[in-house]
Amino acid sequence: MFTISQMLIFISTFTIFTFINIFFENIKISFFVFSIVFIVLLFYLLVKFRKFFYKKWKYFFILTISFIVSILAIIIKTLTYDQNLFNKFFDLEIENINNSSWLNYFIWSWIITDTYSSNKYIFQLANWSKYILDSKKSYQIQDQLRLVWYQKNVDISSNKNSSWIFNREFDYNKRLIMKWFYGNIYEQNSIDLSQKNKIASSFYSSQWLWYIKRNLQSKIISIYWNSRNAGLILWMLIWDKSQIPKPDYQNFIDSGLVHIIAVSGGNIIMIVIFLSIVLFFLPFYFKNFVIFLVVILYSLVCWMDSSVFRAVLFAWMTMMALFMGKENNFRRSVWIVYIVMLLYNPYFLLYDLGFLLSFWAVIGIKIFSSLKDQWSKIQDNKMKTRFCLQYLRPEWLVRKVYNNYIKPSLWANIWIFPIIIFFMWKINLIWFLSNLFVLPIVPILMIYWFFSIFLYQIFPYQIILDIQIVLTNYVFAISELTWNYWIYLLVDSPLIKYMVLSLFIILLVIHIAKINKSTSKTTKTKNIIKTWF
Repeated sequence: MFTISQMLIFISTFTIFTFINIFFENIKISFFVFSIVFIVLLFYLLVKFRKFFYKKWKYFFILTISFIVSILAIIIKTLTYDQNLFNKFFDLEIENINNSSWLNYFIWSWIITDTYSSNKYIFQLANWSKYILDSKKSYQIQDQLRLVWYQKNVDISSNKNSSWIFNREFDYNKRLIMKWFYGNIYEQNSIDLSQKNKIASSFYSSQWLWYIKRNLQSKIISIYWNSRNAGLILWMLIWDKSQIPKPDYQNFIDSGLVHIIAVSGGNIIMIVIFLSIVLFFLPFYFKNFVIFLVVILYSLVCWMDSSVFRAVLFAWMTMMALFMGKENNFRRSVWIVYIVMLLYNPYFLLYDLGFLLSFWAVIGIKIFSSLKDQWSKIQDNKMKTRFCLQYLRPEWLVRKVYNNYIKPSLWANIWIFPIIIFFMWKINLIWFLSNLFVLPIVPILMIYWFFSIFLYQIFPYQIILDIQIVLTNYVFAISELTWNYWIYLLVDSPLIKYMVLSLFIILLVIHIAKINKSTSKTTKTKNIIKTWF
């Protein structure tokens, strides 16, 4: 087993090498950076351990393994996506690049596999390549079309190399690569083939999944008459942003509420709790296995977004620990999920803001909880000998809400602050207050929406929908209020944003170092805590 310090070296070097691989997309630069890191590590060990530095050979082994793993991740991603992207990484000849497609029109017949956003759909071809379809027409999942269109492919040969990190230019090509898209197509005309003979394809194995999502979309839209309420419900339930009006969507972004509304681990938790109650009669292990299968199905319906993928991995690790009769180690789970997600898609590290926000928020909450646990143990020891009548007082409830709700939310928002500043250059300083007002209502919204959809089919009373509309209008009102009375902090200097991000990284390293020290000196740490408190 690796120590915490060795695991920290692996995580940090793996992150650095993955960053370099997707930033420059060149194997020569990757080897150059590896050589520099190797020399720095060698120099550090020589200074600290002098003649006995060779006994720390594990550090060089870990460094080499992290480099090889990061290279394998980028190789698998590039080969899966496009041979030319693989050739570019290894500095080979790039062939068959056609960027003149803006001037050419094509006729293709295939199928809509998902919605993407307002007036945008995912159009998938027989070879499984996916494009973002821009259209003024309305389509549904499983609609089979014959399109006349022109396209803009991903520019594999581009040499911009992520310049947006330094000069605020967003590399749209690499974001498309991260999402497995091959470009944008712009519809000129179309013929709906859905009512005619269906296209014979290998897609039929996936049509049951499309059928579930299409019917759920149709059911919600029919109940709420294609209103903004239906758009918010679809967005929060299954990550479908096609029905949310663009002004409302922009308000959620500007108000800082978009990460709360998005599908995340909270959805998974509510599904697990609900199924645990409903399936109480099943044997323990079989019940948990069924719950995990439902979670996988739900993640596929949400087209395995990074936040959902992260939640599924955490659920899988918790389930495995449960089956083995062991307690799930949170710190180890975070490290494993982080590595697995970057192995699956290394482009998450720079082009998926949700990936970064979710991990930093989890880290912030965990740091708070570790401090809180120390305080709680001390308080429990002090109260063992007397009956706690203060639990019945109002101030106890206020303190509980503050410690269990406001403080964790505060820590999570503090730790996502550098990520927002680094990648978006601005932040709405009132977003924390809006989060406090919206966050408690999200579980209520999700649970009531889930039940009301089925309840309305049995008892079609308007009052059921009215309650739903009141809840959704509350979320819209908070978003609009935050946007109207915004106070933005703008950071235009690249130096400042790097300094802010570096400061938080240093704080994180210090916190991990303290954990390492405390695990090796448990007795001493307990004495220090008693002295402090």
